[in-house]
Amino acid sequence: MLAAALRAQGEPGGRALGLLQDARWALTGTGLVRPAEVAAACVRSAADTLLKLPGAPESVGLQAAAQDLLAAVDAVRLPATNTAADSGAPRVPAAGPAWDRMTGAAKVLRGELKHPGGYHRGRARGVIERLRGVTLGAAQERALDVWGVVYGLASGILHGRAAGPDDAAHLYTELLHAARELLVPLPDRAARVLELTALTAPGPDDARELARWTDPRAEAFFFRSHPAPAWLGLLQEHAAHLLLPDTPAGGSWPAAEFLAHVASADPHAARAWLAAHAQEVAAAGRPALDAVLHLAARGEALIAPPLVRTVLFPRPAVEPGRQEGRTLRLAAEWACTVAPDARDRDWIIVTELLLKATVEAEHTAAGYRRAAPAEQALAGAQPIYVSASPLLRVLLNDPADWAQAAQAEAARMPDHLTGSLLRKLVASAHPAGGTHPRVQMIRAVLANLLARDLELTDPAARRIVFHQDLDKVCLGAPAAFGGPCLARALLDLAASDADAGADLAERTGRWKKVADIDGWLHRRLLAAHLTDRTPHEEPPAAAGGSATKCLTPTTPPDASAGGDSAGQWRSAAHTLVPHLLAVSPDPEPARLVAAVWATCPPQETTALEEAARVALGTPPPPHEINAVLPDTTDPVNGTVEPLVSWLRAWDWSPVLPARLCTGFEPLFAALARRQPEGPADPRSATPLVPVKATTVVDGQDLVQLAAAQGPPAAARLLTTAANQADDTGTEAYADLLNRLVATAPAAWTADVPAVLTALGPPMLRGFYLAAATAAAHRPGILPQHNLPHALDAALQLRRSLPPGPQGPMVLLCADEAVFGLLTEAWRRPPCLAEGLLSAALAHLHALAEQLTRPADPPSADTPPHAEPVVAPDPAVRALECLLNYAESQTRTGIPMPDTVLDLLAEILTARPREKEVSTVIGPRLPALHRHAPAFAATHHTALTALDGPSPAAAWLSYGPADPQLLTTLDRTTLLAAPRRGVGGLVEHLAHALTADPHHLGDPKDVFAEIATGPGGPGAASWLLQVLGWRLDPGWSIGAAGVLRFPRTALNPPTGPELAAVTTVWKAALAADLPPGSLAGAGYFAHLPLDDEVWLPLARASTEHTPPDSPGTTAERATAHPGSPDALVLTALLVVRPADAWGAHTVLPHARALLRAVTQVDGHAHPDAVAQLREALINAGEVDLARTPTEVG
Repeated sequence: MLAAALRAQGEPGGRALGLLQDARWALTGTGLVRPAEVAAACVRSAADTLLKLPGAPESVGLQAAAQDLLAAVDAVRLPATNTAADSGAPRVPAAGPAWDRMTGAAKVLRGELKHPGGYHRGRARGVIERLRGVTLGAAQERALDVWGVVYGLASGILHGRAAGPDDAAHLYTELLHAARELLVPLPDRAARVLELTALTAPGPDDARELARWTDPRAEAFFFRSHPAPAWLGLLQEHAAHLLLPDTPAGGSWPAAEFLAHVASADPHAARAWLAAHAQEVAAAGRPALDAVLHLAARGEALIAPPLVRTVLFPRPAVEPGRQEGRTLRLAAEWACTVAPDARDRDWIIVTELLLKATVEAEHTAAGYRRAAPAEQALAGAQPIYVSASPLLRVLLNDPADWAQAAQAEAARMPDHLTGSLLRKLVASAHPAGGTHPRVQMIRAVLANLLARDLELTDPAARRIVFHQDLDKVCLGAPAAFGGPCLARALLDLAASDADAGADLAERTGRWKKVADIDGWLHRRLLAAHLTDRTPHEEPPAAAGGSATKCLTPTTPPDASAGGDSAGQWRSAAHTLVPHLLAVSPDPEPARLVAAVWATCPPQETTALEEAARVALGTPPPPHEINAVLPDTTDPVNGTVEPLVSWLRAWDWSPVLPARLCTGFEPLFAALARRQPEGPADPRSATPLVPVKATTVVDGQDLVQLAAAQGPPAAARLLTTAANQADDTGTEAYADLLNRLVATAPAAWTADVPAVLTALGPPMLRGFYLAAATAAAHRPGILPQHNLPHALDAALQLRRSLPPGPQGPMVLLCADEAVFGLLTEAWRRPPCLAEGLLSAALAHLHALAEQLTRPADPPSADTPPHAEPVVAPDPAVRALECLLNYAESQTRTGIPMPDTVLDLLAEILTARPREKEVSTVIGPRLPALHRHAPAFAATHHTALTALDGPSPAAAWLSYGPADPQLLTTLDRTTLLAAPRRGVGGLVEHLAHALTADPHHLGDPKDVFAEIATGPGGPGAASWLLQVLGWRLDPGWSIGAAGVLRFPRTALNPPTGPELAAVTTVWKAALAADLPPGSLAGAGYFAHLPLDDEVWLPLARASTEHTPPDSPGTTAERATAHPGSPDALVLTALLVVRPADAWGAHTVLPHARALLRAVTQVDGHAHPDAVAQLREALINAGEVDLARTPTEVG
C-alpha cells in the first residue's frame, strides 16, 4: 500500500520510495563500511522529499517566526517624544500593522520554543490537509512530532554524530510509520482501524499505534465504536492525550462516547479515571463540560458531588445565570440522580446555584413580557408605530432584543426539572433514618431563593405572582412564575421538619429574610404552615399559659413560648391573627383564622377577640354608611377610603364568629343590597380575571343589543356612554366599536346612513368608517348602495376635524376610510355619482399636488439615522388612489385620464428619486406601459432607471410579473442588479425564464452576466433556487413569506414549464460559472423531472457546486442503485457537503444506497460502487470497509 501511495505522488514520491529501498538495502545488505550512516542519510533525504510535497507551507515554525519578528522590529519606529520614557518607564512602540506583525510572530516563536519541531509539523500538516481535506486536532498534531524526531536524529547522524546500534533501524521504522500516516488514505487503512477497534485484549504496541494516527476521522470512529474497556487503562498509560478533549478546538471530546461505554461495562474504572481527570476535561470547553455532566447524570455515581461542583462552578464568585442553558439542565439532571446518602454539602451548593440561576433567568426573560401590558396601556389608542417598548421591538424583529430574550430563556430550566430539584432538596433534609447534618443549610438555601425571587419581583406585582393558593401549588407543574413553587417547597420543608420533631422556631427561623422583604407573603407562609400543623388534641391548660410570650409575625416563635407544641402553636397563631385581620384576607390566613376560633381555649378568647376588634376597626355609623353607600344602583369606588377599610370586615365575615361582627350589621346590610349573594369564602382563592375594558358599557351587551335591535341601537348606546366620558374613555369606546364592526361587518355595513346618524362623536364615526373600510373587500360587506354614503361621510369628517387631542386620530381614521373606500370603488362597477366622484378626485388632486414641489430638506434637529414614520404620507396615498383610478378606467376601454398623467409627470420631475413616490408608481408600471405608451416613452429614464430608488426598482420588488416590461429595462444594469440584492428581481427573471428560456436572449449568457462580479455566484444560485421553488407545490406554502408572487397555490408544474427549467439548467451548466453558482439547482430534486434527465444534470451540477437541499437529492438518487450517475452523485454529496447539516442528511441515504448495490453480485459499474464506498469511509463510516461477507 505504501509503495503505491508513494508512486501516486509522482516524481517526488518515486524518489522517496527509492531512498527508502536504499536504506533497507544498507541495513540488510553487505559491502558497506558505515551502513548505519548511509541508511540515516537515505532516511533524512526521503523525509525531506516527502515534506516538500504540494500542500506543505513554504515557511512555518521557529525560523519563519524569528525572521518575521526581526522584520517587524526593524519596521517599528519609536515615537520621537514619549511621556512614559521621560518618566523612566520603557518606551511603547506605536500601534499599527508592524506592531501587530511583531506580536503575532512573537506568539509563534513562544509556541515553537515551548514545543519545538513546528517547522516539520507544519509541513506535514499541510500535506495531510491537502490530501485528505480534513483539519487536524490536538491529538493528530501531537502525532506529527515524529517528523521533528526523525529529522533531529537523522540530521545529527548526518552531521557527524555516531549512530547507535539501533538508531538507523529506529529511524527507518519511524519514517515508515510516519509516511504511512502521511500518505495512505483512510480507505486503505480502514481494515487496520477495524482490527484495532475489535480487539478485546489490546497491548502497548496497539496503543502506541493509535497514538500515531493523524486522521481525526479514524480516531472519532474508533471511540464511537465502543472498543473494549481494556483500552482505557492502556491508553492512559501509553497515549493519555487521546482520552482528553481538544482544547484548541473549543473542547471537542471524541473519547466521551468511549467513556460512556466504559461506564456501562466497568463503572469502577470509569469512576476512577473521571475522578482524576474530570476537572481537566471540563476546563477544555463547553462541549467537554457538557459531556462530563452527561456522564455524571448516568446514575452510576461516576462523579462525586464535590467534583461536580468544582467542574461546574470553578471560580469562587459565580454568576450561574450566565451559564448556558444546556449545561445547567445537564447539571440539574445529575443532581436529581444523586442518591440521598450522597447529597452532601457540595450537592446542596450546586443545587442552590442551579435554582438561583433559574430564578435570575426567569426574571431577566420576564422583563420583556411583564413590561408589555403597562406600556400598551399607556399607549392606549395610539398607533403601533408610536410605541417603542422592548416588547414591540421584539415583535418587530429587533435583533438585539431577540438575542437578549433568547439568552435569558436559554438559562432557565424547565418547570419539571425545577420541581424535581426542589423535591429532592426538601427530601434531603430528613431522609429515612434521620436528619441531614446540613439541615440548617437546606433551610437557609430555600429561604434565600424565595427572598431573591421576591427581590426581583416588582412589589406592585407580588400579589399577582403569589395570588394562587399555596396549598394548590404543585412542584414541577407548568407555571407562569417560579416564586409560588419556591414558597411551596419552603412549606414542605417546614412540614418535614415538624414531622421530624423540630420546634416551630427552628423550622421557621430562616423565614426572617422573607419577612424583611415582604411581610404580606411571610404572614401567608406562617398561616399556611400553622394551619397545616394544627394540634389535633388540645393539651390541658398550663398555669400561666395565658401569659405566654407574644410574638410579632416577623419574629420566629420562640421554643420557650410554651411547654409543648400546642402551646407554641397557640402563641404563634394568636399573635398572628390580629395582623392577618388588619389586611384583606387570603386563603391561607383565612383558614388559620377559622382554625384559631375553632380551637381557642375559653380563657384566651377575650384577649384574642379584643385584638381582633382593634384590627377590624370601628364599625361605621349609619349616616356615614348612607353617604358612602346610598340606596341606588350607581357604581361606587371600592378602592378608596373609607369603603376599602369597611370592605375588609365584610370580606373576613364568613370565617369570623358572629360576636366579632357585632356593630357591622348596618354596613353588611348596605353591602348586601349591592351584592345579594354575600361575600365569597376567603378560604378559597378567587381566580384573577384580567381587566380587558375601560368602559362602563359591556361589549357582550352591545353584541346582543345589535343582534336584537340592530347596529343603530348599539351605536346610540355607545354614543351616550362616550358623551359622558373623557377623551381616554371615548377612545376606549371607539376601540370597542372597531371590534364590534370587525365581529359582524355585514350587519354593521348593511345600513351605513342609520349607523352614522346614531354615532355622534367624531372619534366614533372615524373608527366606524375605518373598520367598515377594512372589511369592504370581503364578499357581502358594504353593499354597493352604501359605499357612496360611507365615502361622503368620510370626506365630510376629513373637512371638519374636531379640535383637541382627538383631532390627529380622527384625521388618520378619515384618511384611511377615504383612500380605502375609493380603492374599493375603483375595483367595483361604477357606483359613485358624478358630484361625489368629482369631489373625491378634487380632494385627491389637492393632496397629491404637494408632491409636485421638491421635498423640504431635513431639519438640523433630525437625527441622521432617524426611523421613518410608519404612517403613510396622505399625499402619497392620494397619488396611489389616483393611479388606481386611472388604471380602473382602462378596464372599461377609457384611456388613462390626462389630468392624472400630467400630475404624474410633474411629480416625476419634482421628486424623481423619492422612495415613497417610486413605491406607489412601481406596481402600476405595467399598466402605464400598456395603456399610456407615449407617456412611458417620454419618461422612460425616470421610470426605468435601476441605479437607485425608482418606479422600476419598486416594480421589481412589489409589482406583478410582466416579462415584456423586463425587456424595456437596460439589460446590463438589469442583470447586474441581482448582485446588489435588488428585491424581487430574481423572481421576475424566474417567471420570464419559465415562460420562455430565451426571452432575455441566450440563457447561457444571462447566467454568465449575473454570475460575473462580487456576489454573482450567490445571485445565480438564488435564481436557480427560485426557479425550483416556484414550480414545486410543496414549497409554495413554505416560501409564501419569501416569494413575493408565487406562481400558483398548489398546482403541479406543466410539461412546458419543466422543459423550460431543463433548458435553463443545461444553459447554466454550459456557462462555465464561478464555483458556488449552481447550489440552488439542488432544489430541482423536488421537481417531477424525468429521472433520466435529472440524474446526469444533478451529477454535473454537483461536480461543479455542492447543491442546496442535499438530503432530497441523495434520497432521490438512492432510488436508482443501478445508475452510475446516482452512485457518483451520492459519492459527491458525501465528499462535498454543503454544510454540516447537509452531511447529516446525506449519510443515511448514501449508506442505504451502498447497502443496496453490495447485495447484488457483479454490479455493472464497480468503479462507481468503489467511489461511493471510499467517499463514505472518508466521511468517517469506516465500518463500510468490511465486505458483505465479513458483515454477514
